[in-house]
Amino acid sequence: MLVIGEPASRTGRLLDKSVFRDPEVAEYLTRNYFSIRVDASVEPYAASMYDPIIRSSFGWDPTCQIWFLDSEGKKFGSRVFEGSQIGIPANKFLEALKYMRSRFSAKPDSMTTFEVPGASQASQASELLFPSEAEIPDEIRYISWLEDNLDPESGGWPLGKLFRLNPPAFEFLLLTREHDLLERAIEPILESTILDWTGGGFFYQARQSGWRQVDYDKYAMINCDMAAVLAKMNASFPASKNRTIYRKIAEDTFDSLTTSFVRDGLIVPWRVGDERGFNRSARSSYSLRWLSDQGLSQEITTDLNSLLGLDVGRNQAMIPRIPDLDVYEKRKSETDALINLLRTKRPETFEGYSEQLNCDSASFALARLLETSVFLDDSERLGIATDMFARLRKFRVGVNDVIRDLDEGTSTPAYLGDYLGFSDAALQMYKATGDWTYFNEAETVFDRALEIFAGPSPGVLVTSPNDPSLELPPDCKVPEIIDRLSSSLAGTSIRLALEFEAGNRVIEKTKSAGEYRQFAFESLRNVGRIANELQRRFSGIFQGSYIYNRDTIVSVTGENSVSTAQEIARTYPGLRVFPIERVVKMEPSPSAVPSASAKKITASQESDSAQPVTIYLKDRKIGPLTLEQALAVITENRL
Repeated sequence: MLVIGEPASRTGRLLDKSVFRDPEVAEYLTRNYFSIRVDASVEPYAASMYDPIIRSSFGWDPTCQIWFLDSEGKKFGSRVFEGSQIGIPANKFLEALKYMRSRFSAKPDSMTTFEVPGASQASQASELLFPSEAEIPDEIRYISWLEDNLDPESGGWPLGKLFRLNPPAFEFLLLTREHDLLERAIEPILESTILDWTGGGFFYQARQSGWRQVDYDKYAMINCDMAAVLAKMNASFPASKNRTIYRKIAEDTFDSLTTSFVRDGLIVPWRVGDERGFNRSARSSYSLRWLSDQGLSQEITTDLNSLLGLDVGRNQAMIPRIPDLDVYEKRKSETDALINLLRTKRPETFEGYSEQLNCDSASFALARLLETSVFLDDSERLGIATDMFARLRKFRVGVNDVIRDLDEGTSTPAYLGDYLGFSDAALQMYKATGDWTYFNEAETVFDRALEIFAGPSPGVLVTSPNDPSLELPPDCKVPEIIDRLSSSLAGTSIRLALEFEAGNRVIEKTKSAGEYRQFAFESLRNVGRIANELQRRFSGIFQGSYIYNRDTIVSVTGENSVSTAQEIARTYPGLRVFPIERVVKMEPSPSAVPSASAKKITASQESDSAQPVTIYLKDRKIGPLTLEQALAVITENRL
């Protein structure tokens, strides 16, 4: 029995508390199984190793997986915990163990093809590593799927009985400018108790419709994604749809991450949930007794009920929430004052943040924090984020490699997510500062990932490290194509490849640009049929497909290129926009990245400062244009 879990998993904590400590379960496991436990926060490739395709339809919690393997490591079964299960009965688990034991003992000729140990895993691995059917993902079809499967009451796209945030899907709807669908998908979530108003950010998931029965764990990557999505909504939504609450939540989430989630100046991966009786949070729930003890006036108590939903009849968890976003817009100052009052009355006391510092989560989080501050047009928060990058560079080793963690005495090899995360953070540093040296560094690390994680077919990147000491079965060395906490690594690699294609294209390095575009094409073609067929949790792939098919790049030159590029990006978040204020053509080393305030050098492309914008629309080059002309072209061509 193989258990793959994470510390910030309520399902895992319940198993430890009520199942694995049960004497009868423990005795049966000892007599009949070899039990192995893998911490997916240390070895993250394990989290997407088994059933790499069909897991997209599983209604389970991916932070706690139980797999049953034969003596050769071939999978023949799994144990799924339904989303609504808060208590896990030991006797039910024991029945599952006995059933799996009987299946292991069954004769092969009594099994169907996919019940034979390893058959299903081998088939899925082969389809990913040696794709035989080429098909590009159809993002129009995916938009229809998102529309048809949207939960009208709760928002989002629940899977089985689990309600989990899906930032990559929100990001996809932003890219495609499906504002109405995005609004209907996200606003019920913002009115629910999955949003932590007093602590900042979002909890991990809920087990009942309406985002009730919350798991109070928090993941940095999910929260950073949500902050970036809301900042982009605030920047790009038309006035008729825009709400001040989008900016408020993005700011609060940013501040929570850069204070509570920080260790040694970097973002840690998670915070363990603080659940207690009545499915309440030790830190974020406010009981009637506690409110009574504060000596609050009747007027404030009434407002807490009406404006923050602290009504035990309708909100058993007693977590402050905004029951009606329209009311918030009308009574914003009063509501914000109540939230601040609760924060001062209940200071941060809960400890449960990760002690780990991992390259992937710290890097991806920083990339999204940089995006958030740029789209908020917030120089103070941008300064906080850019200062983090110098510390992030502790993960760099040699010329173009990264390490997994910073803890002395550990030797966990870096996996694909560590390389892609660092590359993404360096790319966002370039977009925030205009310093091309960051682009070079991002590209160098990405190129290294393409080299050491290359699979057996073009466009295939395997997730696990190329380390013989891991002794992974060949069928487990597979790509990650399904979104988990954030966009899948396959989706992320496609997006980054298209960013590097665009950057090389605007400085006329056509050979490099073509190679990146070809990689993206091969990657999309490899997984297109799977994504089109299964749809669910493939938003990262469909994002890449949308960017690839639109094939639009905007370059901005001149002294104000950074601010102009950011203005265009804030208006049209789906565009690849590149400020070309200064280009440094070099191979960076770990000590070669200058500060954001480094002296500016001459741009490689000359342009009249009054006409700084050039648009690359597929095979056409339009410009130079003024900012107003460029925005008109973008709008006219629906780019």
